[in-house]
Amino acid sequence: MFGSLLPWASGPFGISVSATSGDGAITLICGLVVAALAFLFSHKWAAICALLAGLAGTAVGVVDTVNLSGIAGASIGVGLALVDVASLCCVAAAILALGDRRPRTAR
Repeated sequence: MFGSLLPWASGPFGISVSATSGDGAITLICGLVVAALAFLFSHKWAAICALLAGLAGTAVGVVDTVNLSGIAGASIGVGLALVDVASLCCVAAAILALGDRRPRTAR
């Protein structure tokens, strides 16, 4: 969620692209969904929804990273890099949670 609020790209002459003006809104919603589902649903359903939201965030982040890397003079911002890494971590954590057979303890 934090990466969705940080700058995603910068270009020549001090041009900066804000994340929430574009696809950052999508990744922000995906992050909010993952955070909410972790507390609301059972272990299995939370992991499935986190996997789907993580895949959506990863797709948006990777597509934007590839698109920006093809533009001369543009550089990828810290927000987009953070979205890419965090989305992949979310997918990995969801896969590990789905493979975990231990019963979930009460909080």
